[in-house]
Amino acid sequence: MCHDADSHPPELPADLRPAPMAGGALETRDLVLTAPDGNRLRAFEARAPHPTGGGVVIFPDWRGLGQFYEELAMRFAEAGYDAVAFDYFGRTAGTDPHPVDFDQMPHLAKTTPEGIAADAAAAAAVERFVRKALRQMGVEMDQVADLPGVWDVKFSQRFAIEFPKIAKDGPTRRVTFEPSVALDMETVEFLAFGNELVDGLVARARSRDFGGRAGTRCLKTAEIEPTDGWFFTYELEFEGVVRSKELMPVFVERSGEPRPDVAAWLLERAMQLTWEEPPPGLALPTDGIETALAIADRAAATRLFERQAELAELNRGRLEQERAKLTRYYEYRERSAGAKLASTARTLERIKSSDNPDEIRILPVWVKNLEIAQRTVDALTTDRDRRLRELDARDQVAVQQQMMTGAYVLVTAAEPDQPEASS
Repeated sequence: MCHDADSHPPELPADLRPAPMAGGALETRDLVLTAPDGNRLRAFEARAPHPTGGGVVIFPDWRGLGQFYEELAMRFAEAGYDAVAFDYFGRTAGTDPHPVDFDQMPHLAKTTPEGIAADAAAAAAVERFVRKALRQMGVEMDQVADLPGVWDVKFSQRFAIEFPKIAKDGPTRRVTFEPSVALDMETVEFLAFGNELVDGLVARARSRDFGGRAGTRCLKTAEIEPTDGWFFTYELEFEGVVRSKELMPVFVERSGEPRPDVAAWLLERAMQLTWEEPPPGLALPTDGIETALAIADRAAATRLFERQAELAELNRGRLEQERAKLTRYYEYRERSAGAKLASTARTLERIKSSDNPDEIRILPVWVKNLEIAQRTVDALTTDRDRRLRELDARDQVAVQQQMMTGAYVLVTAAEPDQPEASS
């Protein structure tokens, strides 16, 4: 769509606004997504306070992800649709928010249809994760024959024990990973971040009680030289105004030498290969593991604090932008609520001065309506102050790291024309 650089999306029509005092609050956050080809890109997510189950992916215009499209995502969320707007220029401009004077033209020239398609498909990573997590818990997923993109999920007993609140509504769910399918079929549940099933599986995987996966892995390949050592993956989290995560791989050879090139290669291949149990007789080595772990921890911590320093200045600028955006959002909501309050007050005064018995009979209803309208105005003021306090509390970038997986990896040579295999 075409719009001026300083324009804003139109206000939500009255018939799509949530009912007064309906509860719930619109939540927004910045994301860093990873496309199937490994590209990392910035995105903005707005979660509906009263979700309908639908979702929207927003493709910005040639100027990329900016204020207008972030506010547009918020409008969709107000109407009940979780929305994500993503940045076309992550491949060349990085994942940090663009400054006000951002020159998009050099980056626009470098975009390709293939790259945009890959970035739009970043949500496919959610599908891979959900499928794998459910399969590990014995949950079956069957494609619905006459409904492309729709699956029937059949909960296992193990799943019901671990997630009783999700399973209490029945042993099956009809779901999709495709926003377009969810929009066309209101009875089909859209699986994405913000959905209780997806968020529950993520929380399970991040729990300290979750055993994860560690052990011995073997791989035959002609792409890299034979080697062996310890392969770790770390999740690095950065939380300021912009919340982002990085997945950092570390490979330490048995000799104690870090190999970033091997780590990156193994992480890329991990998305494509099926890791199986090691062959009989291959024992898990124990010598050097403590040293390797210490080296990996230091490497992850170094990257963590380097990135924290990089984000500090950007965070301060983003704080001012978010304050302005939040202020505009609540000004819009308060204008709407104030107009509703004034209209209700005028109607009440007219009924009070009326001699019509039918109007006098509904006087208590309009007294109640005025109370509700006033509470709505007061609640918006309270919510605005709370959101601004929460925003101000993010003036510093908080960081943490967590090791997600660890395994001993043995890479052996394969003939150049021999298919790559793992065991």
